[in-house]
Amino acid sequence: DQASIFVEKSLPNVFYAGYLSKLFPSAKFICSRRQPIANCWSVFQRYFWEGGHQYGYSLDSLGGYYRVQEQMAGHWRAALDERWMDIDLEALINDPSAEGERMATFAGVAFDPLSLNAQERRNPVRTSSANQVRAGLGAVSQDNWRPYERFLEPLLQALSNDFTI
Repeated sequence: DQASIFVEKSLPNVFYAGYLSKLFPSAKFICSRRQPIANCWSVFQRYFWEGGHQYGYSLDSLGGYYRVQEQMAGHWRAALDERWMDIDLEALINDPSAEGERMATFAGVAFDPLSLNAQERRNPVRTSSANQVRAGLGAVSQDNWRPYERFLEPLLQALSNDFTI
């Protein structure tokens, strides 16, 4: 029943996957993944007006947060097993039809090819990445951080630190 589909893409959702899996026992979780530096740079460029994302304004905090988030995702990937799916952003950009169909199959819904053209829809987009939605998948860059690489040493260091939670 597609009326019971709910999509929520808040950054800290991985920390609530356990609670959500208990509240919604038939829920499935799709975790979007991308290169760590590209992911962090995307967060660092944004101002999150709703608050709660203070880690995103400090490069070393952001890198540490990303590492913890990855460890949590690894835990829930193992614990939720068949209810968890990772989707690689680069694979989605390179073959949106195949990846879109794979996600739809996982979610138990029919794949709608029109979903690949979100940039053509005129309905409101209420997300900090609204400009990316309007630009389309092909506009997402994995390397837009490179011109700033020399300034990102605190982030690169935090991403390379070896620690566990």
